[in-house]
Amino acid sequence: MEAEMGLAAASGGGRVGRAAKSKEEQMADKGLWRKNASGKKRKRYITPEELLQQQEEEAKEKGEVNAPAKQIIVDMRGPQTKLVSTMDNLAPLASGVGGDGGAPKLGQELLHNVGLMVGLAETEIQTLHRRRQVEADRAKALEKDAADLRKKVDASGERLSRLEHVETILFRVHDKVLKDPASVTADNVLKAFRTLRERFPEEYAVFGLAQLVPAMAAPVLKRSLAGWSPLQAPTEPARLLASWKDVLTDTSGAVEGEGRARRWEGQAAFEFLANDLVLPAVRSALVNEWEVRDPTAALQLSEAMVLAGVGDQIVQSLLEQAILPKLTRGVTEWNPRTDTVAIHTWIHPWLPLLGSRLAGLFPEIRRKLEAVLVHWNDVFDSTVYVILSPWKHVFDSRSMEALLSKFVAPKLVAGLRASLVINPANQDMAPFDMLMMWADLLPPLYMTSILDVEFFPKWLTVLHRWLSETADYAEVALWYQGWKDRFPESLRSDPRVMAQFSAALSLMDQVMQDHQRLGVPLPAGASEQMDYMRVVEHRRMEAATARQRENASASAAAAAAAAEEARSRGPTTASFKDVVEGYAAHNGVVFLPKPGRQHEGKQANLRFRRRFRVPGPERLLHGNSEGVRAVGPPRTGGTLGANRKQTRRPARRRRRRR
Repeated sequence: MEAEMGLAAASGGGRVGRAAKSKEEQMADKGLWRKNASGKKRKRYITPEELLQQQEEEAKEKGEVNAPAKQIIVDMRGPQTKLVSTMDNLAPLASGVGGDGGAPKLGQELLHNVGLMVGLAETEIQTLHRRRQVEADRAKALEKDAADLRKKVDASGERLSRLEHVETILFRVHDKVLKDPASVTADNVLKAFRTLRERFPEEYAVFGLAQLVPAMAAPVLKRSLAGWSPLQAPTEPARLLASWKDVLTDTSGAVEGEGRARRWEGQAAFEFLANDLVLPAVRSALVNEWEVRDPTAALQLSEAMVLAGVGDQIVQSLLEQAILPKLTRGVTEWNPRTDTVAIHTWIHPWLPLLGSRLAGLFPEIRRKLEAVLVHWNDVFDSTVYVILSPWKHVFDSRSMEALLSKFVAPKLVAGLRASLVINPANQDMAPFDMLMMWADLLPPLYMTSILDVEFFPKWLTVLHRWLSETADYAEVALWYQGWKDRFPESLRSDPRVMAQFSAALSLMDQVMQDHQRLGVPLPAGASEQMDYMRVVEHRRMEAATARQRENASASAAAAAAAAEEARSRGPTTASFKDVVEGYAAHNGVVFLPKPGRQHEGKQANLRFRRRFRVPGPERLLHGNSEGVRAVGPPRTGGTLGANRKQTRRPARRRRRRR
């Protein structure tokens, strides 16, 4: 501004220049540029707080919650310098370089300087305000960090205190175990570790305190188990191990992700206690002290180990290395002729624990039973039944059936044939009761075949003879019903047995009809009673037929499954007799002995009352869906099949030769 005024004075000369001043300049010099020159305007001052508050209110009115700080923009594009607050307030440039080129208005430069100073002051105030807010936020953050650090320090102090307690407990137990072991019991050590697990679960898991158990508890447990006899107190170690397992493998209180590691460490410590302290004594007692024919103590000991939570691998190792060899040796030494203790009393209790591993002992047991059954002749002695009946559901069905059909059924047939006499006046029921005793053990097919051959022919013959004479029909009906009631339900509902009783009813009905034709008077109610018995028998026959159909379908499915299993196992070695017996059993044919009939030292059998000889081992076996055929030297082979011609042709040839 001074430069401009100097230029004006130089151009007009001294006084002339001063005289040539414009009216506006003179008014400016005299202060007449004010709007109201007569009065002096009162100055107004505002504090920085009022300025900030005013800006906040203006921002709220405009809807700007966080309004940007006010900026001062100096527009120096033209001959005049202008101050604006936003870019929108910039005026466009006038045409031509340098603008209008006129002199500034009166007081404009002063206003510009004052406004510039005010804007700079406002900017500085806002900058300081923002800086104060930043420092306040930083102070709050530092206070929060300090609080967190104080919490961490407190937690660390508490953790340090807990660790000191843990260390105190461990050192106390350790010192007692080393310095005065006699005063420390297994319960003392157990109580200390239980306290650690319950009061300090996090430290117990993080630092793996379970791994200290073998070192601290092993000496004490060894001393407490020194006088222990496993067979006399079989549950004592189980109780001890169960309490330690609860302390070592409990993962409650472990932080997330550490439960599995803690359980593994505890299980390892527990297995160490079991393997190194308990199992050696158990194994030694089972091998050296246990009497195999008295399984009670050994069973209690084994079951206690299972209940104590000892690993399955440890229990199975104990069973296979100590129990099973002892049982195998006992079966080898067992003599059914001299031993007074039945073998099933000390073998069967081990079935739940050993299961299928006992199957390797069964062939030897069957072999020894067969050796005894060969010399068994007193069929009225129930000892054999008592010995065999417990094995019904233990041996597989095929082996049990082979044992009974080969050694029991022939003896029963011979005994029944020799001793059974049907006498309504003085009936001896001992032979029949002897046969019925075996009804739940012998397969139904064998029982019905024996009854068809040895009982019903005699029974029907006596009934026919009795009816041919003058008989009391009421007494005959009671006799018929009495015999029928002595059959168990499983046999009474068998179709073949029902057919025999139906034949007896038909025989009685036929005799009654003959008497009616001859004019012989019948007792009152005899005909109605006969009709009632016939209806009941007919209904039972229908129900039995339906059950037989269901059983046949189930048997067919089982046979198909067995055939598939046999095919998967591959070819097996079997004698011709075994194959023929199996084929006959599948088709409902039972082999019964023919007493006193042998061929070349071999027993001749009865098939539907027709004899045939079981060929020697030199025969070759050929089979198909129609039958089983033995191929051997000329005129010695035979065929057993479902074809009726194959079964009847040899009989016709024998009649021609006779």
